[in-house]
Amino acid sequence: MLWGGNNTPLLGPEEEEWQLACWRWLIEAFSNAHPLGETPLVLPTVDYFPATDETGHGCADHLFRHTAKLMSVEPGAFDLIAHDDFPADMRRGAPRGAYAAGTFSMTPGDRMMISYHPTLLDQPLDLIGIFAHEISHGLFRTVDRAPPGGWEMEEFAVELMTVYFGFGLFGANKAFQVTSGSGFWSWFRGVNITSSGYISQEQWAFALAVFLTLRGEDGDVAHEWLGPVLKKMLGRGMTYLADNPDCLARLRA
Repeated sequence: MLWGGNNTPLLGPEEEEWQLACWRWLIEAFSNAHPLGETPLVLPTVDYFPATDETGHGCADHLFRHTAKLMSVEPGAFDLIAHDDFPADMRRGAPRGAYAAGTFSMTPGDRMMISYHPTLLDQPLDLIGIFAHEISHGLFRTVDRAPPGGWEMEEFAVELMTVYFGFGLFGANKAFQVTSGSGFWSWFRGVNITSSGYISQEQWAFALAVFLTLRGEDGDVAHEWLGPVLKKMLGRGMTYLADNPDCLARLRA
């Protein structure tokens, strides 16, 4: 796809420098076990998430298991629960008050536990994005070197980690507009989906542009799954990177 001539930067210089440094950190941390070149852009289709007759927590578990496997993670390494089912001995750490879409925590038995808000069962795209984010917290624990900016940048680095593992479309779903689907995925047809996160739409778009460019893809694979605003931002990001190849030179080394 020819994206057009707008090659103005999506990000300010400091934001761009941090994100590119974080991409370098991700590649160094995960390229051996999960090479970027072998990581497809995961789409909300039955090819990646087969249809299921499960409902409630069974449906959540179905989506979680496929998300984990696509990230080369063993689903059994995590305990998955709904917020309402937080163990009694961990109630003090349970999400309360403000809306919490998902959480990652360690149990007293040193098990990794992910919880999700039950209302997300009606928003499977958001739920998958939450699962990818929380699984990334588990992967983050396996890295022995702090991301750019230090350990306090975990949440921001984890957001980019979901893009590295192919789930950038789900993380960027604040601007999603699903235009096609059938069967299980017909739930989403014509629905605008909104969610919250730690990075801006511009940062999501730039991250998607980096992912696609490093994989040698032109963005068409993402096109039909993006809303108009994010689609335009991605186009700007792709054009900017094409016109400024030095940006990604150190990531290709």
